[in-house]
Amino acid sequence: MFNTGNPTAGKAAPTVSALLDRLAGTLDLQLDGLRWAASPRVQAVQVAQLRARAQASAGLNGRIALDASLRDARAAGQTLQTAGLQIDGTRARHTIVLQARGDIAPGSGPSEPGQAPHTTHPSPLNLSLRAAGGWLGKTLGWRGQVTALDNTGNWPIHLQAPAAFALATAPLRLQLSHAALELGGTGGAGASSAEPPQGGVIDIANLDYAPGSLRTAGRLQRVDTAYWLALADARADAVRSSLVLSGDWDLDVGASVNGSVALFSA
Repeated sequence: MFNTGNPTAGKAAPTVSALLDRLAGTLDLQLDGLRWAASPRVQAVQVAQLRARAQASAGLNGRIALDASLRDARAAGQTLQTAGLQIDGTRARHTIVLQARGDIAPGSGPSEPGQAPHTTHPSPLNLSLRAAGGWLGKTLGWRGQVTALDNTGNWPIHLQAPAAFALATAPLRLQLSHAALELGGTGGAGASSAEPPQGGVIDIANLDYAPGSLRTAGRLQRVDTAYWLALADARADAVRSSLVLSGDWDLDVGASVNGSVALFSA
């Protein structure tokens, strides 16, 4: 059983950040055949199996451990075959491992008169994420690094090097820096026909978001528009492109928009 600490009479219940500091206890959860829908007109969420075991001690230096797994989850045409989440360490210093496999169906595109409806096909999801960092209290929030991020299948993504990440909740603020993402396979003359086209690189130098404010800068390197059209399952007879783009951006978005965006054919 988890204990979140009882608020003193006359005081508000703990905030999310306070709960993260106070949460202590153990949890052993086993769910089978879960089905839930917000209303009869909304497609139900179905989960064949959910398992979770967690232990936590109060305080920033308190021990925290979580091992959770999910099997055969379905919602809105999407399927998550398996997923796992492991957290190990203390609140102030821990590692996170997330893995997920499934199918993502973008949906159905409109069809022209006299043509059959254009239906996109599910794209395999095979995602692996690793992070290391810690919860440093409500003001600083969680700070650390995304040390690895990869996805294979029709949506290949690879994080070139660890990226700094921070998320605070009071007030809300999200920061990301030095995140260079390789998109797509290698392509080229020596590549297998089964490989997706080279998608290029999106290098996020920095991203700083808070409600009502966004500052970001980075660059694009040889982003192949044909690759993105293939991901969108665009019909070859409708849209074709051989355009490869590079460029950079530096934007400050708030009450007004300032900055620059430059694109050119690579």
